[in-house]
Amino acid sequence: MGKKRTAEDRRKQAEESGFNFDDEDVDDKPVPRFVLGYTERVCNVQVELWQDILKGH
Repeated sequence: MGKKRTAEDRRKQAEESGFNFDDEDVDDKPVPRFVLGYTERVCNVQVELWQDILKGH
């Protein structure tokens, strides 16, 4: 098992990797993205299943 890293070690590594700790440019606006085809198919199958279940009740 490897050596447990401290929070300071993780912070230093994040800085070295280019992580930006300044969060002033972060906001709560959603970022629209396209849904992947696989995800859309899986969701459609789930919706169809729920619609069938609701018809039965």
